[in-house]
Amino acid sequence: MDADTKTCPQCAEAIKSAAKVCRYCGLRQGRFALWRQDLPIYLGCLLVCLTLVPLFLLLPEEKGVGGRKFSGHRAELLVLETTLNQPRANSDFYLSGVITNQGNHAWRTHTLEIRFLDAEDKLIDARHPRISEPFVVLPGHTHAFRTLIGELAFTNSTVSHHVRVHEATDGDRPWKPD
Repeated sequence: MDADTKTCPQCAEAIKSAAKVCRYCGLRQGRFALWRQDLPIYLGCLLVCLTLVPLFLLLPEEKGVGGRKFSGHRAELLVLETTLNQPRANSDFYLSGVITNQGNHAWRTHTLEIRFLDAEDKLIDARHPRISEPFVVLPGHTHAFRTLIGELAFTNSTVSHHVRVHEATDGDRPWKPD
């Protein structure tokens, strides 16, 4: 290679030293030629990062009473052996049953979710009764409960109900009532 030629950084072809554009690949020659060519890509990546990072920082976190978040552990608390009963005719209904903790953490149960389904498994109604005195279910243990549901408009035998724990907090933390 002569002193009159240089190598194009893009295509590696020999071009004249004074060339402003490579005659083989069309790359502008100069000190920042490659950097200028890649600048739109770098700016695009930077713009995406500057847009997404604040969005992730602004996403709301699940609120709780400190400690672990329940949402990732919901499947660990199973509600079993539930029954609906009405102590007297024309009175409110109560739900009773047992909650078992199959996880590794203690959970304080606050609210249940009851879904009432018809014979074709279509949702008829959903209720979220609060536990009057929240209780802690230790890992590997069960805890019985009874909670007020209120009036029910449907009483036929084809209606089924499914219950799960809707809201719980870290059972290892002290409980502060609202």
